[in-house]
Amino acid sequence: MNADCPREFDVVQAVFAGRLDGDDEMRAHARACDTCGDALLLASVLRADRDAALGDVHVPAAGQIWWRAAIRARLEATTAAARPMTWAHGVAGACATGLTIGIIGLARPTLDRAWAWLGDHAGTISPDGVAMAELVSAVLQRTLPFGVAAACLLLAPVALYLALTAEGK
Repeated sequence: MNADCPREFDVVQAVFAGRLDGDDEMRAHARACDTCGDALLLASVLRADRDAALGDVHVPAAGQIWWRAAIRARLEATTAAARPMTWAHGVAGACATGLTIGIIGLARPTLDRAWAWLGDHAGTISPDGVAMAELVSAVLQRTLPFGVAAACLLLAPVALYLALTAEGK
């Protein structure tokens, strides 16, 4: 029983190179030598595993790799360029919200006066339609400009968002 065979490396190389089937002398030696027989068995199992693994590998074409890299670079550049705009939209939305709250705060005294006037004159209104139309007209004259301004300030960020997302599609 030989613990170290000088031909063990040659047997393993022949198995991985696929030359063992044509080399009768090497196969006869591997059957006779315990060390080379074990090496042959182990190398055969490893080669079968390597061949199975290589059979599952699908390398894409070079053009496809370049195309994917270009798409990825373009996407990363777009994301980096859009980052300041995202911050600007957030700041603009916060400013619009603050401005809307400020306008409502300024309009509050006018709205309170309109409601007070309505409360004072509610008992004197005759049931006919002319007096009711005058009342509605008076309330709208006092509150409509503030309502339109508040609606514009609230809807402007929504319109801007819709316009910018439709442009990106």
